[in-house]
Amino acid sequence: PAFQYFHSEKTKETAAVSGGILVSAIDYKSLEVPVSLRHSFFIKNTSKIFLDVSYVFSFGLNSKIEFTRADGSVFNSSDIGTTGYVAFLVGFKHSYRYSMEVWYQANRELLANMYWTSSYNSLSVILGYTLF
Repeated sequence: PAFQYFHSEKTKETAAVSGGILVSAIDYKSLEVPVSLRHSFFIKNTSKIFLDVSYVFSFGLNSKIEFTRADGSVFNSSDIGTTGYVAFLVGFKHSYRYSMEVWYQANRELLANMYWTSSYNSLSVILGYTLF
């Protein structure tokens, strides 16, 4: 399982709201549980390359998006509904101790219950050392 957190705020000038300024703020938190399939390619007795494909179940934790005017009054607000997504991993392990993984987490649809669309994906590099 993994915990994801993302916060962003952006101000935009627009004639669509009174005051002419719209502030967009998103606060996204989720607990993510992947279910994966892995295939390993052994290079030598002590080294391997592995590939994963995962479906990640995402459980939102009090996440929301809010639009406010220049005077601080709320223009629009909504809870963020999270959905599952697909993730891919390529990794290398050497001497049963050292590892490096590259995760690509595909687009998550955060605004599934709204009229807008979103694009939230990520790329992670993980370095590891196995103790036992």
